[in-house]
Amino acid sequence: MTKDNETIALVKDSKTTFACDENGRVSGKATLNRYSGNLKLQDDGEIIWSKAFIMTRMAGPPELMQQETDFTRALMQTSRMYLKDSQLVLKDQDSSTILEFEPINT
Repeated sequence: MTKDNETIALVKDSKTTFACDENGRVSGKATLNRYSGNLKLQDDGEIIWSKAFIMTRMAGPPELMQQETDFTRALMQTSRMYLKDSQLVLKDQDSSTILEFEPINT
């Protein structure tokens, strides 16, 4: 994740996730809370977000709450996505990489 053009490492033993199905339903874990929403993915990789995310409202330690805030803000700033090798890369309007996700082995 990046914030103000600087890479931010996740808090130790924490996790953020992102999943999107073929209908544009998005869901995942933002650190402490689960989120869901919708997007439309254009052929060129442009993301059109439909609305704000719906999120659960659990609290936790300040560093995890801050990470979650940073993650959800970063996610809402994304406007383009593509696959790079096995990573899902989300970029902003300036083509700066905001978020990168690795596949989860299930």
